[in-house]
Amino acid sequence: MSNELSQDDIDKMFSDSSKSNNADEEKDMQISEQFNTFAQLLESSTEEVFNTALSSKVVVKLTRVGIGDKNSIDFAEKDITVEAKLSVDSKEENFLIFINRSFASILADMMLMGSGEAKEELTEDDIDALKELISQLFGNITAKTKESLSQQVSLKVENIQSKQNELPDGDFYDIILDIAIPDVKSDSILALIEKNAFDNLFSEKEQENIENEDNEDTELEEKDAEEVPFKNVESVEQNSPTDHKENNLDLILDIDLDITLRIGQKEMLIKDILNLKENSVIELDKDVDEPMELLANGKTIAKGSVVVVDGHFGIKITHIETKEDRIKSLGR
Repeated sequence: MSNELSQDDIDKMFSDSSKSNNADEEKDMQISEQFNTFAQLLESSTEEVFNTALSSKVVVKLTRVGIGDKNSIDFAEKDITVEAKLSVDSKEENFLIFINRSFASILADMMLMGSGEAKEELTEDDIDALKELISQLFGNITAKTKESLSQQVSLKVENIQSKQNELPDGDFYDIILDIAIPDVKSDSILALIEKNAFDNLFSEKEQENIENEDNEDTELEEKDAEEVPFKNVESVEQNSPTDHKENNLDLILDIDLDITLRIGQKEMLIKDILNLKENSVIELDKDVDEPMELLANGKTIAKGSVVVVDGHFGIKITHIETKEDRIKSLGR
């Protein structure tokens, strides 16, 4: 019996391979625009937060955004599970992150100001440190979603387990981030959410936005149909204070102002202040999901998330008052 492959056998092999590739491509085409945007937010926020929280240069690369099921997704010994909730308005769905135990212990050790020592088991302090790191990451993402996804999305850590959860049947959106900490460790994390659950969260909200836009257009059309009293354009132009305001504004543009980033605040008794020592922890009034406030001369003019720029802290603006409101607030 000959061991050579016939032309029919070769054609069949290529045909089977083509079918498999086409199936993968069809699934990739089903990835929503919102999830692609969310994956990019996860990548950028992970790099920003890890650089700051770990006090080290961290490089993060988004290597996969795809669709798979519990049988096709490669967990690659990621035996630490971060259970979280992803919420849009009042609706929420499960969001999971899987991390290799050794890499999770390194992240926790660096959060605790260590050098990045790997451990076989995570202590309670390690789990708390890892939870704090992921909470900071989620807070950073939450601050960006309003601008990037046109709606407010929030993420909250529910639990961290030293085991891998059993997944239900069905398709999942999956994200893989490669994370490199020079001279310490390189590894990846896997993030999952059920595809239908994620799509439903955003499709319902998107439909609501469309209906609101239609209602606004209808109201504008009705308003335009009403009679508008004629105004004397010349008299409006003559009485316009625009030039006067611009001239006054030019006089103060070169004045220096102190700019401050407010992370939070807290009232303390004098005796508590006197009892402070190294490694003391002070809990501030601001939630980790809330954006930081940017103040000019003690007045809030913008809000945003903390970033690292060339080794220095900075702020990425996510909300800012109008120029007129900013000028008014500085004059109070």
